[in-house]
Amino acid sequence: MFHVEHLKEKLFNACNQLDINLDDAKAEKILTYLFAMQKWNKVYNLTAIKNLDDMLIHHAIDSLSIIPVLAQSLKSGDLVLDVGSGGGLPGVIIAIMFPEVNVECVDAVEKKVTFIRQIAGTLKCHNLHAEHTRIENRQGEKAEVIISRAFASLEDFVFLIKDQKKVNGKVFAMKGIYPEKEIEDLKLKMGWKVKNNYELNVPFLDAKRCLIELEEEL
Repeated sequence: MFHVEHLKEKLFNACNQLDINLDDAKAEKILTYLFAMQKWNKVYNLTAIKNLDDMLIHHAIDSLSIIPVLAQSLKSGDLVLDVGSGGGLPGVIIAIMFPEVNVECVDAVEKKVTFIRQIAGTLKCHNLHAEHTRIENRQGEKAEVIISRAFASLEDFVFLIKDQKKVNGKVFAMKGIYPEKEIEDLKLKMGWKVKNNYELNVPFLDAKRCLIELEEEL
């Protein structure tokens, strides 16, 4: 019980630092998700991180750091595609924080998709879905927002998702250190550019993080 309260306190502390309004119900869902990830990880190898405290920081709080930026872009009924979602990051966190939008986590590894579907049921997140496919093979509604976290180079990312976004749809990539070489390649080879670069200050994490918004050059 002490450990749960410690995690919850740390989660609320982080959200205060990020200026995110987190209620008890959403906090419980985030922690339930992390406990499930740790349990499934023993068999399914969802993440290299085993410790719950580290999962909280490196997975949940890291994903929460983009919420203030996404809040400016999302409206009720929007579809968000989380590409190469793995164990559901940042898609599960987005679905919890924005119950009014639809989130689809796309991954080529079936066991990871199975986990996301299971957690969607556990959390009663009816806006959270998972698709077992490669993003370039996905058949379905095009998205208002497409996002990835540690998925691929920016060049590969925009090539793979180019047919998945709506006209005027927004594309985001979560990165560590600002990837200058990738951005040069992106502009030269793909005709895309950086629209916005958001430097992220992730509470309790001593590492560089950024969220890059990309757009096609006219």
